[in-house]
Amino acid sequence: MKNFIKQKTAVSLLIAVFLSGCSLLEGDFSGEVHTTFMVNESSSGSNITYNDNRIINAEDDSDIRDNLDKVKNWSVEKLSYQIQNYQGSASTTFSGSMGFSKASASSPSISVSVSGLNLSSLNNGAKQDVGLTASDFATIASWLDSDHKVKVYMQGVLSQGPVSFDLVMYAKIKITAGVL
Repeated sequence: MKNFIKQKTAVSLLIAVFLSGCSLLEGDFSGEVHTTFMVNESSSGSNITYNDNRIINAEDDSDIRDNLDKVKNWSVEKLSYQIQNYQGSASTTFSGSMGFSKASASSPSISVSVSGLNLSSLNNGAKQDVGLTASDFATIASWLDSDHKVKVYMQGVLSQGPVSFDLVMYAKIKITAGVL
């Protein structure tokens, strides 16, 4: 009788798993990773060109790193930036673009224009969302799926110098991974 009950329980569990779309065998893991542009422009004057790039690596988050071998789906929930440690004139602005590409690329595939960002007023404030479309987020998620990294670009003009600050770019990433 005990074996019959165990078999019936096992069959019931298998049926529940298949009817639930196997969601009982999956888990969602979210993490936020970042990279920092350390801008230190000692030139005096106006209209100073700034171009640089950095890598965001999803493996920097331990939950994501620990589940990489089980990932079934990647999604990017948010990209945002924050200005920190600003030193310079209260009226210095940045205009140009923030871009994104595969880590191996040499130029951005996705780009967002920014104009007149007042660096002093953004210093140590709230994170600012990068205005991307759902399609952009899906493309970035596909790059993460292939090598877990995304290249971030900051290209444009600082209205005046000298100026120094950190621009921290954050990526909130969610993976769905098999737990068994």
